[in-house]
Amino acid sequence: MQLAGLAVSVAIGCLLAPTAFSDCVDYSEARAAQAGAALEKNPPSAAQLGLPNLDGFKLDGAATTGDPKCGGPNPPKSYAYTTNLSLRDVLTAYYANIQPFIEEDGMKRKWYRNPYWSKGLFTLTSGTEVSLNVDSSGRISSIRFTPAATVQPLTSPSQPYTVDEMISGTPWPGGPDGPREFVRADGPAGGAPAAGDTATASSGGSTNSAPASGNCQPKPGGASTDAGEGAGAEIGGRVLGGGFGRNVGGALGGLLGKAKKPPQADPECP
Repeated sequence: MQLAGLAVSVAIGCLLAPTAFSDCVDYSEARAAQAGAALEKNPPSAAQLGLPNLDGFKLDGAATTGDPKCGGPNPPKSYAYTTNLSLRDVLTAYYANIQPFIEEDGMKRKWYRNPYWSKGLFTLTSGTEVSLNVDSSGRISSIRFTPAATVQPLTSPSQPYTVDEMISGTPWPGGPDGPREFVRADGPAGGAPAAGDTATASSGGSTNSAPASGNCQPKPGGASTDAGEGAGAEIGGRVLGGGFGRNVGGALGGLLGKAKKPPQADPECP
């Protein structure tokens, strides 16, 4: 009896599985367009999405809903939009509400990191994630807003990174001509902000009052430390110690210097 019951269950599963599977294989643009049009008639507000505003964005209903037969969540978990804005436009508009990105190192120290390039997206203080693709001209080809399960009120925290630094992927705040120091987010005991370490956003946003580490000095002559054998040797020598560290670090530095993506920030001084 148990075997017969199992056989019947398997047979029913085989009959039902292709039907359910075929719904997603036979994706219907017409069904997606219909569902998308319904959403566009009643779009979410900026407040519902955890955004300060939706100026310059148009909801792409079909890309948001997809084909309902394919089992997408209702309401959607993320919302697709089209826009003619650039990355700079969006970062400038949302700068005051961008959540600072903070990481903790092995010594339990907390450091500010680039809130956009470190993750490939940025998060607002509401908990909403903003992910986007940018073409070679800096225009946004696609953008999605993914609200948190519980949208929080927007706040305006301070942080050391400017809009320009977010765009360029600068691992440390202060710009190319500033001190190449990482900024502590927790503040060393008894520390004070280093002179000239306060950065103001190019959008006219908030300023940073977090103290710098104070243990680093700018490289003479403005030498770059974001790639190359010198940078690798310096970091390798300091972390691993002695000539062995410099040799290993130099080899790694040569490889890292060829990377096209912004360098990863080391909580130590470059």
